[in-house]
Amino acid sequence: TDQAEQAAEEQARAEAVEEAVSRSLSKSGLAGAVRFAVTKRGLVITVVTNALVFPGNSADLLARGQQILAAIAPPLAADTRAIEVDGYTNQQKVSTAPYPSGWELSSARASAVVRYLAGHHIAKSRLSAVGYSDQRPLYPPSDPRSVTLNRRVEIVVLSQSVPKGTS
Repeated sequence: TDQAEQAAEEQARAEAVEEAVSRSLSKSGLAGAVRFAVTKRGLVITVVTNALVFPGNSADLLARGQQILAAIAPPLAADTRAIEVDGYTNQQKVSTAPYPSGWELSSARASAVVRYLAGHHIAKSRLSAVGYSDQRPLYPPSDPRSVTLNRRVEIVVLSQSVPKGTS
């Protein structure tokens, strides 16, 4: 079956990029800085945007965030698929000033990552940035992990079989 072969091929490509990113992070002393998942959408590389990656209420990449992206960029540049960067905030009802809401903050963080990747040999035509605010939490607000782990950026190497603009 064509579909099964295509799915197996996508899985193999995703695993190859994951291995390359893992090796690159390990070489930089950043093993464990991201989490990986392979979904229908493609390879999802999750960077938890703790205080080491972005300061609170800011979309300015800190040195550690830049180090993580510097290690992730070369394996992504070697690939040809589209990359969607998704920003997320946590559900805490705190001021997001200078941003009016979590939508702007999460979008700005995703855009900062896209800008960084575009400056590191990844074609701008392959990149897009999306802000989800607190609307797609990994953990429910009742879970203590939600405060830190829902605040994240996901770099999604989109599967060829996912039409652009759908998730």
